[in-house]
Amino acid sequence: EGAEREAARDELRKTPQRGPGGRGGMRGPGGPDGGARVETKPGPKVAPADVAVHADAPLFAPDIVRTVFLEFDVPNWEEELELFHNTDADVPADMTVDGRTIKGVGVHFRGASSYMMVPRGTKRSFNISVDHTDAKAALYGQNTLNFLNCNGDASFMSAVLYARLASPHIPTPKANFVHVVVNGESWGLYANVEQFNKAFLREHWPAHKADGARWKVLGSPRATGGLD
Repeated sequence: EGAEREAARDELRKTPQRGPGGRGGMRGPGGPDGGARVETKPGPKVAPADVAVHADAPLFAPDIVRTVFLEFDVPNWEEELELFHNTDADVPADMTVDGRTIKGVGVHFRGASSYMMVPRGTKRSFNISVDHTDAKAALYGQNTLNFLNCNGDASFMSAVLYARLASPHIPTPKANFVHVVVNGESWGLYANVEQFNKAFLREHWPAHKADGARWKVLGSPRATGGLD
């Protein structure tokens, strides 16, 4: 896989994507700081032995905050994820949760404005394919994880509050909070939002055995997303 990834890197570097600047670099146009330079520094170091284990609690339990450890085999993991953003290639990492390590999960940065308006060295959203290497791998029944940076929501409560209020009335993706640590460095709190996938269908429409159609409206920074 190393040679394959290197060939992909070479090809992507020929047509670099537009994106935010590096650590201490510039935000994209229209950012909340108006393009001012943002100085950043590494977060505190955290090890698996430093955190509580919640092996008996569901993944989306509202009363706990799990710590998720991601370990990449390259120190410049942010640059690597930037390079493969908006491609179908994931960057492999080892993920440790509640004392259990899953080898070779696939990671990529997700989001549009929540990615473009956030510079390297600050919090970006992650999508994790738990079954990237092992098709049978799952974390508490989930094979896809979404860790959202809550960009534009200073309260950090939007996704979690919506899930709490809507779920008694309509099928709604669950949400809670997780603490994410990358290569031993804390990246802080993220909203952990359930993927709209076959596992979601099986839970809410078990009689259909996950064969139902799923409709997903593309997001829009201008809030104009619709089935139009």
